[in-house]
Amino acid sequence: MEFMIAVGRGRKPAGQSRAAEFRERLAAWRRMPEFSRSPLRTVAQELGTSHQLLSHYLKTWDKRREKEYVRLAAEIRARAASEDAH
Repeated sequence: MEFMIAVGRGRKPAGQSRAAEFRERLAAWRRMPEFSRSPLRTVAQELGTSHQLLSHYLKTWDKRREKEYVRLAAEIRARAASEDAH
C-alpha cells in the first residue's frame, strides 16, 4: 500500500510568509474613510490572495495589537527594573 505525502500543507516558514505585507496593506486600508475604501475582494486581488485570509487578519486585528502592547509593556518594565537595580 502506498501513502501519499501531503506537500505544501501547514504554515510557511517566517521568511516565506507574506503576513507582514498583508497587515501593512490592511493598516493603510483601515486608515481610509469607509466611503472611499475599495472592497476587500479588490484588495485581495491586488495582493494575489483571498479575501477570506484578509478577513481573518481583520477579525484578529485587535487581539494581535493587544498582545503586542502587552509584550512591549513587559519589555519596558523589565528594562526599568534592570536600571533600578544598578
